[in-house]
This record gives sequence, structure tokens and C-alpha cells, in this order.
Amino acid sequence: MKLNLINQSRAGRTLLALVGGVGLWAGAVSPAGAQFLSPVGTWDFVESGSRDGLAYITFSSDFSFFGYEVLTTTRIHGGSGISESRGLTGDDTRNGPTTPPVSAGGTNVFGFLPITGTWGYDVKGRVIGFFPEAFDGSCSTNTVISSVTETNGGVITTTFSTNTVVDCSGRTNGVNFVGKVTPNKRFTLASTTAGGKVTFRGVPFVTLTDISGPWYGNKISSGQASTEFFSLSPSDLLPNMYFVDGSGAGYSYSGNAILSSQKKLAIVSSAGETNLVLRSVLGPFNPKKQTAHLKGLEQGDGVVTNIISFNIFKSPTTP
Repeated sequence: MKLNLINQSRAGRTLLALVGGVGLWAGAVSPAGAQFLSPVGTWDFVESGSRDGLAYITFSSDFSFFGYEVLTTTRIHGGSGISESRGLTGDDTRNGPTTPPVSAGGTNVFGFLPITGTWGYDVKGRVIGFFPEAFDGSCSTNTVISSVTETNGGVITTTFSTNTVVDCSGRTNGVNFVGKVTPNKRFTLASTTAGGKVTFRGVPFVTLTDISGPWYGNKISSGQASTEFFSLSPSDLLPNMYFVDGSGAGYSYSGNAILSSQKKLAIVSSAGETNLVLRSVLGPFNPKKQTAHLKGLEQGDGVVTNIISFNIFKSPTTP
């Protein structure tokens, strides 16, 4: 399991500055002088197709965009979903290089990622663009992020210890899209990735009712049920995003959550310091009952990814 970790506060300030400075508008002028509908503004996307996800993306008038996304799936994919410029080798900080066992399958990328990219127009006035879901630079124990699971030839894992830094340069999953926007109403992106086609269905960003506070959840993994308590606290990245802190029997975890106005909630968390367990789940959220039924992936260090369900409820008490 490779973890790409970022400094969330620094990235969050960048996005908040963009949100505060732009709005949704129409009538952008292309380089050729044609009037095209503009995507400028912040959008709330739900992803579906070869994978599932939630994303907040801010499109700027300088033809750049920036945001955050949570990726997960309830299907283990075959084929190639990620590329890198160097060979795929295991890396265990305690026991030295690990040689993955041979197995059939493909690559799955899941977790929490910041994204940046470039957009423009095609000759039909459609919004086109691309962004890398990138594992750039150093991976450290700073904060939670994303996992690369290489099942075609084995599971690539890395065991992190405090202050360990690992080079993750060169790992990218390119996303290219063609989109149709109706300013202030909807924005749909048809995208292609190495893992398959993904549709981004977007609506304008709105600030939702704060759901911070105590929660509890019932997790089912490999037929075994367990109870967890966790709390959500407002993130400094963007409204509707939360920091997660929780615990179960014999473990604790932390992470990030994104709440969508399209009645979806996604949570990414990691447990442990040296033997990390990464979880990424997403599902329908009921704002009146304050419940959510989430599904997705959970992977431990050196353990093949499991599909799990995680049903959560707002807690009337604080454990």
C-alpha cells in the first residue's frame, strides 16, 4: 500500500481563496472570439462508472481548476489503472524490499486526493480538460491520503514509521474529460481514465447544514460486524468537508469526509502509525435522519483489499 500524504491546511487555504473570488457566470470568450458558456465557479460532483467518488472542484477564469476528491469502489477492477515511470517494487521499512506474489487483476486507486488541472473549450463550445490524480514527490506520515493497490502481479505495500519519507514521484492516473455546462444549474463531465469511463455529475456548490459532532457506525467486513465511535469536526479545507477521528476495538483512526448536496457522504480514514489500514467508503446520506449507508474498500498493510459496508448514525451521546 502506497500512501501519498499532503499538508491539508496549506492546500485548503489555496482552495478557499479561489472560492471566495469567483462565481458562476456565462458568456466566456474563447481565443477565437466565440461566446461560450462558462464553468467558472465551484461545483459539487458525484462520480460514477468504473469507480465512485465525490469531488469539489473550483474552475477559474484563467483556465485552471483546483479541488479535492474521494475515490472508492465496490468493484475490484482488472486492467491497468495507474502508471509510473519506474518499476513497481515493494518497499517495507522494517523488512526491506518485498516481492509481490503473482495474481490476476488490475490496479485500484482509492482514497483522498487534491487535484489540479487545466480546462478550455473545443470548437463546439464544450468544456474540455484534464488532470492527473498524482502521487507526486515525497510520501510522509503527515496526514491521510490515498492508496495504490496493484493486484496484477501482487499487492504493492509500504510500511511507514514515524518521520519516514518515501519517494512516490512518477505515479499518475490521468483523467481527461469533455463536459457540458449550464451555468448555475448543472455541469456534466464525461471522463476517461486508465481504469475506465467515469461520469462527473455536478451542481453548484452550496454550504450545507453542519453535521459535526459525535457519530457511531456498524462496520461489516468479511462477514464480521464491529462497532466504531467517531467524531466529525469542520475542516479548514472547505465548507462541507470534515476531519474524522474515531476508534474501534483496539484501534483508532483519523481522516477526511466530504458531504455532497446530492445527498452523498464519503469518508477516508487511516488507522495505525507503522501498519496502516486505509479505508474509503461512500454512499447515500439522509440529512433528516442523520444516517448514511456507506460502502467501499479497506486495505491493511500487506492485506488484499476487502469490500466493506459501514452504516453510520448521529450519536445522541459522546462516548
